[in-house]
Amino acid sequence: MRERETVSLKYLADAIIMQAIEDLWSEEFKRQSIDFFTGEGFLLCSTANGMVPYDKVRLLHLIREAVKNLRTDAPSMSRSEYTIAS
Repeated sequence: MRERETVSLKYLADAIIMQAIEDLWSEEFKRQSIDFFTGEGFLLCSTANGMVPYDKVRLLHLIREAVKNLRTDAPSMSRSEYTIAS
């Protein structure tokens, strides 16, 4: 794979992981996000972006703690309300 394609793949994988983290706070997408982190999706994306096993485990631990601590009364935002800072 060429360097440019490798970098693009890493950015895409990183963006997918970040979106799944954001989706944990969305009632509409929370279940899909949890499925991503507990299924093969996270494994594929974290491998594609070059995460080492220690970082994968550490991030999954943080995700697990976040899911346990999510308050059901916290306001959620629809995807159309998200803003992207550049």
